[in-house]
Amino acid sequence: MSQQTRSGSRWLSLKLGMPAQLIREDRILDEALATEGDLRRLCDLFGIGIDAASRYSVGVDPASIEDPRTTRRIGPSSSLPSSTC
Repeated sequence: MSQQTRSGSRWLSLKLGMPAQLIREDRILDEALATEGDLRRLCDLFGIGIDAASRYSVGVDPASIEDPRTTRRIGPSSSLPSSTC
């Protein structure tokens, strides 16, 4: 019978090649952007308090978030090759 042990953040960090906390923080930031800084959703999803959720949401500017479903191009249109129809 094989021995089973609990895996901790140190083991995860060694296997991932980076601290597991960085991945968690990145996921929280991504969710803050996706939800336009919805504090309640961040608290419920990640089990963090209002203060922590506020810190993750402070940099979210809803006006600068692009809808991924749109095909709007970013940058000057002059840099795109012209096409002839």
